[in-house]
Amino acid sequence: MSAITQSTYPCFMAPAFEGMIAEGTPCTILTKIAEGGDIPFGTAVVRGTGDEQAMTPTAGGQDFVGLTIRDSAIEGAGSDTAQFADMKPMAVLIEGAIWALCLDGALAGDAVSFDSASGGLGVAVGDLVQNATWETTTAAGELGLVRLR
Repeated sequence: MSAITQSTYPCFMAPAFEGMIAEGTPCTILTKIAEGGDIPFGTAVVRGTGDEQAMTPTAGGQDFVGLTIRDSAIEGAGSDTAQFADMKPMAVLIEGAIWALCLDGALAGDAVSFDSASGGLGVAVGDLVQNATWETTTAAGELGLVRLR
């Protein structure tokens, strides 16, 4: 039996990951069925074709449901990508704080919008998310804290 040797490691752990619930404050989570699949963690989902379904946006003006929450069971399943597959359950945050990738950079207090093709978040990337703000100043392409109220 051979031992696995780790020869290097980072000095600092990542402060968060996309779709990770932040803080210890109360939050509201729904379970939705992923429609279409390949829905990344920490992105916006909109109402799907079925009552309990949600999907990645495909056009502007669709009904925002919430933000997908990271699922460690999916990450540990040997998949190269961390995303929800078609017709599988996914946790969706509708109220609370979550870490998300900011597409265009944000200042603390800025409104949140979502891209109508990818569900990615930013300040001026598409449809406005009502009652949502960036809680951290975040550079484009970096993780920031988003609060849904």
